[in-house]
Order: sequence, then C-alpha cells, then structure tokens
Amino acid sequence: RLDEMTPHMVKVIVQEMIHKHLGWLVVWGCAFGGLLGLLVTLASNI
Repeated sequence: RLDEMTPHMVKVIVQEMIHKHLGWLVVWGCAFGGLLGLLVTLASNI
C-alpha cells in the first residue's frame, strides 16, 4: 500500500491527522493554562 501512495496523498493524510489532534491540544492547553494561571494568582494573593 505504501508504494501506491503519492506525496499528495501523504500530505493530505498528515494534514487531517494534525488538524484532528491539534484541535484537542489547543482546547486542553487553554484549559490547563487557565487553571494554572488561576492557581498562581490565588497562591500569590495569600
């Protein structure tokens, strides 16, 4: 199967995979970043 793939097919597959997983990475990164920022803010005010 690998012999039948063209560079364009590989590019499309990689782009779809990155798009799918990068979306979740952005969401979870935002959530954890916000939580960490909140904890640091609360800790510095104590």
